[in-house]
Amino acid sequence: MSMTRISYAGYRFPPEIIQQAIWLYLRFTLSLRDVEDLLAERAIGVSYETVRRWVNYFGPLIAADLRKRRPKPYRGEIVHKGKAFPGEHMAIVDEELWKEVQGRLDENRLERREGDNAIELSLLTGILFDASSEPMTPTHSVKKGTRYRYYVSRRLIAGIDADNSDVRSVGQRLPAANLEALVTGRLRSLVADPVEILNAIAPGGHDAPAQRRMSDAAAALAARWDGMSSEALRRSMRSLIVRAQVHADRIDLDVSATQLARRLLSDGGAEGVPESDAHFDGGEENLVRLSISARLKRTGKEMIFIVDGPTISAPADTSLIRLLVRAQKIGARLFEIGGPSLDQIAGEENITPSYASRMVRLKFLAPDIVAAILAGKQPPELTANRLMADTRLPLDWRDQRAALGFA
Repeated sequence: MSMTRISYAGYRFPPEIIQQAIWLYLRFTLSLRDVEDLLAERAIGVSYETVRRWVNYFGPLIAADLRKRRPKPYRGEIVHKGKAFPGEHMAIVDEELWKEVQGRLDENRLERREGDNAIELSLLTGILFDASSEPMTPTHSVKKGTRYRYYVSRRLIAGIDADNSDVRSVGQRLPAANLEALVTGRLRSLVADPVEILNAIAPGGHDAPAQRRMSDAAAALAARWDGMSSEALRRSMRSLIVRAQVHADRIDLDVSATQLARRLLSDGGAEGVPESDAHFDGGEENLVRLSISARLKRTGKEMIFIVDGPTISAPADTSLIRLLVRAQKIGARLFEIGGPSLDQIAGEENITPSYASRMVRLKFLAPDIVAAILAGKQPPELTANRLMADTRLPLDWRDQRAALGFA
């Protein structure tokens, strides 16, 4: 059977090293930085970004080649000199069953690594790092039927040695939806700004017609950004963002100008768009640093991002929304004619009468305050715990806005 030769032309490392790096990453489920360290011990200087590009480009090609070389179970045929002849024995595997299983394997390949089977896709899997440059892993918890997603420093999941017990204090646990909204919002603002997008792709040396096509494609991409599916958004982010790192006062995004230009040229219908990263090997790829000014602040047991300057749309606080809904429900029952008493409602809700009376006061919040909370536009410091700390708010709506930080 003839094999399709995989070309490594244009890469400064020999095929053996590229294949070894890919094998280490996929066989032992190591991180990209682990592979970088292992190669460095062998005096091979390869950055983890280069290993990532090798895996993304050569991984599927090598897997396809291995599947062709893999001996197939007897299916009632004998192959001799490239031709198939009927065999003398009954087939071990039915032909239709064989094709169905192979199709299923092709669909499911690497789904676990990429997170394709997740109920909610984690958009930053594999490209997110904490302030100490440690990889962050998506995880979740379920409380009262609600699923909360987080990104957690890998050392906090894998555990650490006793000799390095001081490292645990610098691990991070970040709300996934909040972080992803900031990152996707920053990417959208990049493609929506014609000046910024041209500055980002300028180092590529594209001519004026190509820049015009990319500018038009960027405007079209920004227009349909909000309507993109989670899967399409995840693929776009993983192809464009080489690295995202969360610091105490900012989020840094390293965006590949090369991949961005290729994406825009492809969307713009340009011919001759390169299909591989051969001439960007070895760390020569142009990267654009995007920073989001966002401070991490602890609110109760959680960490949230407080954005300085113009706000980027963030998901609504579900704890605040549940609190307002429950307050409205209790207030409606309390004030209805012939309704139950406060003590009865508190018993049915499994809360104390004192807590129930504090919740009832939230029924008198100004409508614009309620609307802002539902839209996720409340002040970052306003949390469910802070709101319930003292619900003796003034009845005047203007005073309420001032007390809760809306003024």
